[in-house]
This record gives sequence, C-alpha cells and structure tokens, in this order.
Amino acid sequence: MIQNVKDGCEQMLIFVKEYQCSKVLNDNTFVRGVWAGAAEWGATNWFPRMKMAGVRQFAWVYSPSEFSKMSTDLTISRTSADLLKDDFIRTFDNITEARKWLQQVTKVI
Repeated sequence: MIQNVKDGCEQMLIFVKEYQCSKVLNDNTFVRGVWAGAAEWGATNWFPRMKMAGVRQFAWVYSPSEFSKMSTDLTISRTSADLLKDDFIRTFDNITEARKWLQQVTKVI
C-alpha cells in the first residue's frame, strides 16, 4: 500500500510538471486502509517538490475510511509550517466543496 501511495504521488508530480498545474484536486474518496507509513515521506519529500513544481493550492478530499483519513491528517501534521502557509493544502469532506475552493482561489505570485 505504501509503495502504491508513493507511486501515485510521483505520477501526480509528473503531470503537474508536464501540464504546469498550479492547483490540484486530490480525491481520496475511494482510498481505503492505512497508508501512514508514507506520511513522513509525503510531508517532507513530496509536498516540497510539489510546491517547487508550481503547485499553489492543493485540495485534498478525505476518504470516508477513518484509517485513510487519519493518514491524511498525519501527513499534514508533519508538513512544515512554511509549506502550509497561504492555504497551500486544504482538506474537504466532499469533492464539490474542494472544486469550489479551487475555483475561487486566485493568487498572483
């Protein structure tokens, strides 16, 4: 499971770079189980690279699975305060609210 999470994240980073995305909607609605073993890596390795690649807003839709939701929260809690400033990452319980946030957020950098 942990390697699958990392592989998916790396693929997302490839797309972000290729398409020069500044906003990401990460829908974990169908993610099940614990993937907390990837939390530290996501927080200290992957999120910094996503930000360096140009991502400015990352909308993260929680899974209904409590274990997956805990893994998401663990990742965010281990992400540096510098990365979390300016609303870089925001969590949502549904995809509609996540989309709405991404559509309303505009930043000039």
